Amino acid sequence: MTKRATASFCAKGTRFFIEFKGSMFRADAKWSGDTALLEREIRTKLVVEDDGDRKGVRQLANAISEVFEQKRALIGVDLGGISKIYPVVVTYDEIGDAWFLATYLNEEFKKVLNRKKLRRLKITPTFSMSADQLEGLAGTFKSIAFSDILDGRYKQEPSLKMPFGLSNNPAFKDLKKLEPPATVDEGAAELIREATRFFPNE
Repeated sequence: MTKRATASFCAKGTRFFIEFKGSMFRADAKWSGDTALLEREIRTKLVVEDDGDRKGVRQLANAISEVFEQKRALIGVDLGGISKIYPVVVTYDEIGDAWFLATYLNEEFKKVLNRKKLRRLKITPTFSMSADQLEGLAGTFKSIAFSDILDGRYKQEPSLKMPFGLSNNPAFKDLKKLEPPATVDEGAAELIREATRFFPNE
């Protein structure tokens, strides 16, 4: 399973299938106003290529089927007792936070996932977000489960038409301060050290 990770920062009995898409979208597809061109680009990058190669949501649907229908093992991951699955598409490009994208991807996801053979599992709608959005959430994972954030996002706006960060997510209602991810603190400290080394008198 390419570029996919099953996360452990979740409530008991749940797992995430996350598809990370590193490619950038064509500028003309995003900004020209040509909706047909934009849809073709979304389908090519996040649904299926012209040659039939699965992308994005179809890769997610295939991975879930392989693991829970065909019983494909994941090294180092205990799938016993799993009852709820969260499919998530994360894009390097900012288009992952676009209006209506999650709605569109979820419709494509439902077309290819065989739910009849996965009846014992609760499979949520497909969420989408940019890598920047996910990085911004990382600082909350010490106190809030990612599953609670996704559940709150869905409860706030079940159609998932809005960008992920625009919804008034109830999961954050008791969060007093958003701490930056540890990697950000480490990077800032390293930057200060390097700046001091190169400019010792400043």
